[in-house]
Amino acid sequence: AEQVLRGHFHVGERQFGGVLRVEADLVEFAAAFETLHSALDDTLQYAKERKAFGRPIGSQQNSRFLLAELSTEATVVRMMV
Repeated sequence: AEQVLRGHFHVGERQFGGVLRVEADLVEFAAAFETLHSALDDTLQYAKERKAFGRPIGSQQNSRFLLAELSTEATVVRMMV
């Protein structure tokens, strides 16, 4: 009986450790998302201010497509958190 009890002694510890790892991963993921969101905001602001060929780079078609794609990907990431 003593061996059976010893065999199950660390099961809860392993399960709880798994929960802590998931929680730590979520916190890390949320911090990474915050960095992504901040970088996207900075990029959008830069695209509005920076001019090339007399126009803001954010008003050029290719830049707009890229910025829209990045914004969509950031939204998808936010929905996953």
